[in-house]
Amino acid sequence: MEVLLKKTKITKTILNQTCRSTTIDLKTGEVLGWCFYQGLKYIVIYRSGTKELSKFVLFKDLKASQIDKIDGEHYYKVEVIIGGKYVPITYTSFTKVESDSFIDLLLFSKNKAISMGQFFI
Repeated sequence: MEVLLKKTKITKTILNQTCRSTTIDLKTGEVLGWCFYQGLKYIVIYRSGTKELSKFVLFKDLKASQIDKIDGEHYYKVEVIIGGKYVPITYTSFTKVESDSFIDLLLFSKNKAISMGQFFI
């Protein structure tokens, strides 16, 4: 049984202290919804195991591509397109399966945040 002794209101100060969500946060965390913070929309995730909040930008689009190296090997690149004047965030993987599962995870998190709705800080 878990007992919560303290409830915390999510404020700008608390969001300012959070890190960007990792793949583990996206997989195991609970999506709380989305909010406006510093001019962007963010997906806010809570991991109950570590009792940590994290945030990930609510992206506009994803772009996947295969990059060939000179020695014949290749890797896969996923660009998270934020929009506006912001540079896309780039993630790389060594297999197409990893790239596709990461894209599915991002799309699932985005859809879950939108369905959970906006909260105000």
